[in-house]
Amino acid sequence: MRLSDFLADFPDQDVEIGQELSKVAALAHQYDRAGKVVITLNVARVNTRVQVTVGSKTTEPSTDPELGLFHIDRDGSLTKNDPDQMFDRATGEITPRAKS
Repeated sequence: MRLSDFLADFPDQDVEIGQELSKVAALAHQYDRAGKVVITLNVARVNTRVQVTVGSKTTEPSTDPELGLFHIDRDGSLTKNDPDQMFDRATGEITPRAKS
């Protein structure tokens, strides 16, 4: 049996998995990252027959997380300003603060 013939008996899953694949492909192209669509076929015996369940799991590609760099001031708080430098607002000059 060909897989395409088998999936013909599951038209809703066939369409849904195809849509997932299209979405993952578009995002992989957009973000230049890998994604994944995994089709799962679970097979179990039920009396004299077998039961097959079709499922899928999608992992979409994503962008890099946003990040920011901060300093820790003397009070332990986050700050954008380097606490070891002094800024002279009049001249715009930055001078290292003497380490204590």
